[in-house]
Amino acid sequence: MYIEEIPNFPPAIVSVDTAIPVFIGYTEKTSVHQPGDLLCRPIKITSLVDYSNLFGGPVPEKGVVLQFNQQSPGNYSVTSIVNNPSGFILYYALQWYFMNGGGPCYIISVGDYTAGNVSIGHLENGLSAIASFPEITLVLFPDATSLPTAVEYYAFCKKSLSLCAEMPHRFTIMDVWIPDNDGTDPVRTLREADLGLVSVRRFGAAYYPRIMVSMIYHHAGDESIALQGLGHLTQGQTLASLAQDFPDLFIKGKDALRAMEMLLPASPAVAAKYVETDSRRGVWKSPANIGLNLVRRVEIPISDSGQEQLNMDPVEGKSINAIRSFPGRGQAIIWGARTLAGNDNEWRYVSVRRFFNMVEASVKQGIERFAFEHNRQETWIKARAMVENFLALQWRAGALQGATTRDAFYVRAGLGETMTQLDIEEGRMILEIGMAVVRPAEFIIFRVKQKMMQE
Repeated sequence: MYIEEIPNFPPAIVSVDTAIPVFIGYTEKTSVHQPGDLLCRPIKITSLVDYSNLFGGPVPEKGVVLQFNQQSPGNYSVTSIVNNPSGFILYYALQWYFMNGGGPCYIISVGDYTAGNVSIGHLENGLSAIASFPEITLVLFPDATSLPTAVEYYAFCKKSLSLCAEMPHRFTIMDVWIPDNDGTDPVRTLREADLGLVSVRRFGAAYYPRIMVSMIYHHAGDESIALQGLGHLTQGQTLASLAQDFPDLFIKGKDALRAMEMLLPASPAVAAKYVETDSRRGVWKSPANIGLNLVRRVEIPISDSGQEQLNMDPVEGKSINAIRSFPGRGQAIIWGARTLAGNDNEWRYVSVRRFFNMVEASVKQGIERFAFEHNRQETWIKARAMVENFLALQWRAGALQGATTRDAFYVRAGLGETMTQLDIEEGRMILEIGMAVVRPAEFIIFRVKQKMMQE
């Protein structure tokens, strides 16, 4: 006697990972076994310890200075200053990312610190390396904010957006390039930059401004920290030399170092909140109205009117998501949920674009099992049922709106419906999927009326 179990249910589609970032930038080391074996090669890590073991630490800053200000005879206040900080900030970006709840990610080292300056050529080499790693879904490049001109920076951003458009399960998280106090308006500079067509810009989002973070710049030790404001008392001395002769000033100096502020682009922490939101709520939830950790203050406070100008760009539609401070709520709240295609009603919101990214990648991965099957009704029914089951799960989770699944989505496949006889003869099986994705309540409107007393 022989028993055969006949499968009755269609195969299932498994959701792909939605928040696996890649960080592109410079590292202390580019070798682990052989010279250059880490260069322009995506390496997956799960913690800052993993990063340090493979790629080393941050670049030691040489311009750390303690500024002593005399309040009264013998009494000084001390502030720490970093003159001309290095543009290599990848280590600090990773540190901030993990402290904001970030998870596993990829690192692409485009060179070591001996490069001296950030180069767009090096960054482009790193960007091209992600093409063969489909697990990567978010693209970040904090070191690129140190490129010397806005033209170079936005040219690189355009390349990243174009790559994401070619591989639609990816999304770029970028920052607004900030000039060195030359009076240029950074928002206007972004909106005048060429970032591609709307069909490209919808695969990315920009965040502004930069954030003052409670992190300490790495330095070569107390003997490398110069002193200012003490006059002839400590002429030519460093913090290390204060320890024995002026212990009170030494302690104040160490306290000032611990209170140091670091200015970082917002994208690393924002990426961490993408990861956290996807894990807790789902990719269909906008990664907004969320506070960032380890923040002292935003570089530039943004008002309600300033927020409106960032949201609305009537010419190009390049919306910018603000990082704002609200009393009692936090020093840095993500207060925007738009892509760079802010005038596009279909792809205006980050959550909508990324949900479609997830569905497209998941369905593509699941439907591959039907490749080279008979292109006939039996196959179409199985494929359609598999996709419908997957979308029904998304609807139950709250990703799709509608009282019933019929209101929330549809899946079509068949001769005379999505295919012609010519399509079948040429080997094409075509599925058509429509979805009503939930959208964020971006504007909450209160209508208040005065009620007149009635006798």
